[in-house]
Amino acid sequence: MLIQCLDAAEDEVVRFYACKTIENITAQSISAGCSFANLDVVTLLFHIYNSVTDETFRVSAAVSISHICKLNTTLFPTIFTSITSHQFAAALNDGAARIQQAFITMLNIALTQPYQKLDETLQEEQVFH
Repeated sequence: MLIQCLDAAEDEVVRFYACKTIENITAQSISAGCSFANLDVVTLLFHIYNSVTDETFRVSAAVSISHICKLNTTLFPTIFTSITSHQFAAALNDGAARIQQAFITMLNIALTQPYQKLDETLQEEQVFH
């Protein structure tokens, strides 16, 4: 039900509370959080991150993505291709502190995984030099 509530057709308040609930579950419980650590949820959360203007909602989506990335590290290549290196760098440079923290966490996870496209992608942005 929570995943369905993330859909863009839902009321924004419902979407926010569903996102916040997923953020809290994925932060607190590995077993329960793993049920949200899949591509469908990440896709919905990225849509939220990229489309909403409310900063608190964007932070919750970014932190949720970060938690999911920790729970299922195999999703990182998909996560990293869902966001451009420019968007990633902008989040690290200009994002709210919690967004920066979430993206740094994802970057740290990526650096511990064999993901060869990461070096190429990061070299595209001056901020990573």
